[in-house]
Amino acid sequence: MSKMEKEIIKSIKAAGVSEKQIKRELEVAKASFGGFVKNPDTLAILIAKKHGVPINTPKRLGKFRSIPEKMDISDISTGMTEKNIITSGFIIKKKKGKTRAGNPKVNLTITNGSSIINTSVFDEAYNSYKAIKFELFDKIKFTGAKIFEFKSDRNDDMITMITAGKFTTVEKLNKDIKKALTDYSDADVGTLAVLSGIVTETSENAYPGCPDCSKKGDAKDTETEFECECGYSGLPKEYIITNAVISNGEENNVITIFPRLGVTANDISDKLITAVGKKNDDKLSVIAIRPYDIDLSHVRKQESTDDEDEEENNSDDTEETSEGEVEETSEGEVEETNEEDEETDKEDEELEETSEGEVENFSSNAKKLRNKIKDVLEMFPSGIAKSGLIEIIKAKEKVKRSKIIRVIKSLIKKGEIEEDDDKNIKLTD
Repeated sequence: MSKMEKEIIKSIKAAGVSEKQIKRELEVAKASFGGFVKNPDTLAILIAKKHGVPINTPKRLGKFRSIPEKMDISDISTGMTEKNIITSGFIIKKKKGKTRAGNPKVNLTITNGSSIINTSVFDEAYNSYKAIKFELFDKIKFTGAKIFEFKSDRNDDMITMITAGKFTTVEKLNKDIKKALTDYSDADVGTLAVLSGIVTETSENAYPGCPDCSKKGDAKDTETEFECECGYSGLPKEYIITNAVISNGEENNVITIFPRLGVTANDISDKLITAVGKKNDDKLSVIAIRPYDIDLSHVRKQESTDDEDEEENNSDDTEETSEGEVEETSEGEVEETNEEDEETDKEDEELEETSEGEVENFSSNAKKLRNKIKDVLEMFPSGIAKSGLIEIIKAKEKVKRSKIIRVIKSLIKKGEIEEDDDKNIKLTD
């Protein structure tokens, strides 16, 4: 403890605050600010100010930074320059860059579901960002960030952003963007929405545009010079707009991906994706998109085969039966004997004969499988075809189909998920 800190604590005690309370408040302040306030003298000054004890701040402490104020990004506006804040948002865009000094930084665009703001992360904040390894759609929290304003190069408008640097701490919050943003099917036109599903179709359209701003303007083709409203003059560049159909097992929706995102049809074809963007009348204009590295082309083939098999079975109006075939009941109803149930029963019998350690291992794997199933279903708020869900889990976890079915049945029985008459699965509301 420094000499100055001792003197400050002595002054606080003289004001009637117990040493035990002072110690507790110092610990809370240290935990709250993390690396934001590193000087113990400054922490003591904060406690003194809280209790109204006058303290003369020595020159060696330099400029005193104000205590950060919690602020939602929706409330950030012009006229708040230099305000010290605590805020958070989901990352929907990230781009690496360099500071004026040549040091690495990253420019982020974050959203809270209704508003969007740009953030520049550098110095110690960048080091923390890099160490934590943030991905697109992760939620990031800044403590001790500052609001910054500058004039746009294109017009006289003032642009407000957040800067996170030397005195800013960075955290990753365990939050899901799909729960924070409105699902596409429920969102209003013109608002931000999130959409998850399997890409079933893609198409690409080429157009000539400005190399600087990517706008088409008056460009006719890539061989004819033109002047863009942004100031560029010369030959246009060819850009590709990608349109894709997304299926969530219940409905199909269309998304449009613009060239600036750098995502092509090949990057997303037959893949599970999550996209965030602005909802238009008949599609989602994508701001950010994240494809998951799972090839699902075989899922759609399997679903197609299942549909064909079901139609063929329905057309067979036979009374001859065997295990796994269709039986006609005395009331004329149709019952289906489930081979998968028999396989599951057989595995249950084998499980009873295993050692205690093996049973514990199976229980651990089943718990992991339950969590994976629920993670996938969170991407499909409206539900997904049971066959598609099974194939996704098989591709991710490399487990038998029968085990996945058994865990699905267990989750249904517990009321954590539900299955409708069309064999679509979704999380229980």
